[in-house]
Amino acid sequence: MLHFKKGRGKILSILLSIVMLIAFSIPVGAQQALASSPTLTRLSGDGRIQTAVNIAQEGWPNGSRAVVLARGDSFPDALAGATLAAANKAPILLTDSLNLSSETQTEISALHPSKVFILGGPGAISPNIETSLKANYEVIRLGGNDRYETATNIASYLKANNLLKTNKAVIAYGENFPDALAISSWSANNGIPILLSDINSIPASTSNALSDLQISSTIIAGGSGVINTSVESKLPSPTRYGGSDRYDTAMKIANSLQTGTDKIFVATGENFPDALAGSALAAKTGSTIVLVDNGLPSTVSQFIANNKDKIKNVYILGGTGVVLPGSVDSILNTINGIVGGKLKVSFIDVGQGDSILIQTPSGKNLLIDGGKTDATTTVENYLRSSGVTSLDIIGTHPDSDHIGSLDSVVKDFTVNNVYMPNVINTSYTYEDLLNAIKAKGLTTTAAKAGLTIDLGSGIEAKFIAPVKGSYTELNNYSAVLKVTYGSNSFLLTGDAETESEADMIASGADLQSTVLKVGHHGSSSSTSEAFLNAVKPKYAVISVGENSYGHPTAETLTRLNNHGVQIYCTDKSGTIVAESDGTNITFNTTPSTPTIPSTPPEQTTANVVISNIDLNGEIVTLTNQSSTTADLTGWKLVSLDGNQTFSFPSGMTIAAGATLKVVSGPNATAGNGILVWTESYIWNNSGDTGVLHNSQGQEVSRY
Repeated sequence: MLHFKKGRGKILSILLSIVMLIAFSIPVGAQQALASSPTLTRLSGDGRIQTAVNIAQEGWPNGSRAVVLARGDSFPDALAGATLAAANKAPILLTDSLNLSSETQTEISALHPSKVFILGGPGAISPNIETSLKANYEVIRLGGNDRYETATNIASYLKANNLLKTNKAVIAYGENFPDALAISSWSANNGIPILLSDINSIPASTSNALSDLQISSTIIAGGSGVINTSVESKLPSPTRYGGSDRYDTAMKIANSLQTGTDKIFVATGENFPDALAGSALAAKTGSTIVLVDNGLPSTVSQFIANNKDKIKNVYILGGTGVVLPGSVDSILNTINGIVGGKLKVSFIDVGQGDSILIQTPSGKNLLIDGGKTDATTTVENYLRSSGVTSLDIIGTHPDSDHIGSLDSVVKDFTVNNVYMPNVINTSYTYEDLLNAIKAKGLTTTAAKAGLTIDLGSGIEAKFIAPVKGSYTELNNYSAVLKVTYGSNSFLLTGDAETESEADMIASGADLQSTVLKVGHHGSSSSTSEAFLNAVKPKYAVISVGENSYGHPTAETLTRLNNHGVQIYCTDKSGTIVAESDGTNITFNTTPSTPTIPSTPPEQTTANVVISNIDLNGEIVTLTNQSSTTADLTGWKLVSLDGNQTFSFPSGMTIAAGATLKVVSGPNATAGNGILVWTESYIWNNSGDTGVLHNSQGQEVSRY
């Protein structure tokens, strides 16, 4: 039974028949499990204030003798309010700071309380609100000069009115909300006050409260990263419940303190209001508060799996934009014992570039690369159409055809983590990405072999490369990720070339994968015979567009065909979507079966390099360091910063030991051994990188 709470006494109930669930979304093997499917109730409204009202209507349909009122847009004063609410059998309602919100005012009237508690000083909730309430109710303001003093004043009130049940106290971090909220239901239900601390020191008000309240033992909510060991050593008889992050901490609390699991309350771990209002209802029913992000963290998934036979009711605190439907589906699937669920990997058609979106059964989203800058609209539209609002990002390496749109994605979406290899680039595209990351207050995690990513329960995601810390070619820094789901796996290789491939093989990593994202758009510089022998792919996807490099090359296609690999190409099929249920993989299209030239073009052996780039003068000098004349037909010179390409004219040669200049800008003039690129400016005077590609699309020189 699925309930949507929209107003007092008005419940829209939708009975979802087992037959329909089986027919449309549930594997046949899960039919038996559905018989005990829990009741799901989403408590939400048009904003945090209305959500709090709807929570109160759910838990106190016949009114309450008291109401706890907290500010709706700032958490500090409300952190310690759950125990006060439970002791007075009261809901927690929210309001604006200056004026009593109309929804809240209406709900207070409907509840018919005799008493209203205001949490926080006049700066948190204005005297005007207090005055208006005093006309009809007894008003008690519990506030202080700061959040720490407010928490101690709440505890002191509880002590003075014999509302504390023990000489214990919870100590939580005062500068953020998740840990205090995770333990709030348990502490409130057991009549234990919540006091607040800094990371490195115990505030004077908290220290005084520990003494005045005669606290003999303490429970620390959170790891040493939020309340360090020096604080712990000063607390009376401390016991710590902390995890690797807020989600893990919440589950450590639930498991260790054995909070009730007949009902669970699910709230976002990214914002406080819905969980704050829900804490009073969770305390009233003795239930566990579960925190989720844009998916279902693995520790949460494990907790639910361990208690699936006990959970009868699941309450979702907040709307679908707060607790995503994917997270809810994952919770229900876990309770119902459904392992299925789909891993969706979309190879987005961004032309000559890479962009891959991974969406997991638990609702996690991971974007690997974003094509060129001109693919921004394509990438962002695909993310939105796929329901993505929050995601992690991997920039495999700084080439502009991989990171071009990522700066916009960082600006326009909620980005949780950014992974990039430890290599820099002087291009504007790379600089724009770094600036966007910095502006969002994010940091990058170095992508390297052995690092894992949390993509939720049942998914293993591990970087296989880069193996070494230094490479000559930028492509070999590519972050290579292997994603495993059940018996299916995807190896996503960026532009990694044969040197990186050899390092991956030598590292002893398990490379065998069902799907291989072919390296460097099908260039012959990647996908070596040895690498294919190690990976043994059944399917290969080549992300490629119209290009003058000859991608994908006949050599690469021939190797793949010789291994019996089914090949999919984005230039033939558009965006390619692979879905895995952990056993089988299906594609949204048929293999591309690209045509292989009967005689692959002969590759030159000439050693031509970029010997100099005069950025101000707009002059590139090439030198043939070999002993034979080099034919530059089909060769390309690329400005990485502007992503602009010069194609050498057919029949163009450069004699052994000779030089050739390529000039640009308004004063560009052709001459003996001088070619004109364009009369426009090409090179970024503050720093730019030139790359020379041969007729096979291989990078032969970089300057």
